Amino acid sequence: MRRCARRAVRRQHFTRGAGDPTRAADCSSGHRNHPRPRLRHARRRDCAPPALGADPAHRPHRPARGAPDGRLTAACDARLRDLSIEIVEVGLHLADLASLRDRHDERISEVRARLDELDRAERLTADTYVLTGRELTEPRRPPLPTASTALRARTAEIDARALAGRWDQLDAELAGVEQEITRAGRRAAQLRAAAAGLIVRRDELRSLLQACRSRAAANGLAGNEQLTALHDLARTLLFTTPCDLRAGTRAVHAYRQYLTQLVP
Repeated sequence: MRRCARRAVRRQHFTRGAGDPTRAADCSSGHRNHPRPRLRHARRRDCAPPALGADPAHRPHRPARGAPDGRLTAACDARLRDLSIEIVEVGLHLADLASLRDRHDERISEVRARLDELDRAERLTADTYVLTGRELTEPRRPPLPTASTALRARTAEIDARALAGRWDQLDAELAGVEQEITRAGRRAAQLRAAAAGLIVRRDELRSLLQACRSRAAANGLAGNEQLTALHDLARTLLFTTPCDLRAGTRAVHAYRQYLTQLVP
């Protein structure tokens, strides 16, 4: 009975709504006027990220990690200074590399000019070796220097690798070649002077022998047979070509020593 009474009341309620157009419209559109969908729409609008190109003044403020209060932290400031220094150093290094690249052809020409000078120095040493070999028997000489040939090949190899662009490495290698050229030129000059010194030594012994002969004659010893024999042996050794320099040195000292015994 109670259930039937509730159904009757409900039918009566809807029958009244059907007679009132305004009330019927409100009832039929009640789901559209419910406040919950409007709240969801407002929440999506307010929480959505700003559109591209929107006014920055209306964007939410998000502090940077390295500047939480709008100012850089000490660590960030130090890192920025380090980066600035590194950028300057890299720029200077690149400028140096560009300078090395622009001067590469000039450096190669300078090295080759120095190699030409080394060639001439070594040829002069070789000519001196030939002279001492013709004038002296079995001269004691170090091997003939020939460093220019190897250094010229090394320079050509360095120049061929210029296309790789390793300008700092090529410049260091060219500097090494220049140092070796300096050492080789110094060595060639020393060997040439030592070889020429053998000829100078022979000429000094000849002059010493002549001075001793004049001293003997001045003291009336020109006819001394022993002294004359020693003189003739030394003269033969020193004035024969090729000259046995070691034997001639011993003969001159023997003659001079005997003369000193006769004329204190």
